[in-house]
Amino acid sequence: MAGRIVPAGDLLITVPGAAPARSGKEGLHYLLRGADLLRIAPSVLESVARMDGAIVSDAAGRLLAFGAILRPPSGVDPAVAATEGGRTTAALAASHFGKVLMVSEDGRVSFFQRGRRVWQL
Repeated sequence: MAGRIVPAGDLLITVPGAAPARSGKEGLHYLLRGADLLRIAPSVLESVARMDGAIVSDAAGRLLAFGAILRPPSGVDPAVAATEGGRTTAALAASHFGKVLMVSEDGRVSFFQRGRRVWQL
């Protein structure tokens, strides 16, 4: 399911026959592959969260991607993208697949579900 909005290069899964990445974010994938968000050291999670892009997990808390630039799934209303910023557009699109917690650059926290913003602090 994550593959519908997360580019393949950002997913932490092992692709058979693919050469291992040696630099950049992809070079860290092997360190976090199979990581559980509830068991990962807080300092590691904080470091990953500082990277620009989304952190994606499954319902069981397994880390699927970090620093990912989410792509909108087909069928997302282009009018939304024109009226919202990139983070909000990505959060709205991702919320069609699961629950989304978004932290804005200004520190505002928003929760999205089923294609709409539920609350904002």
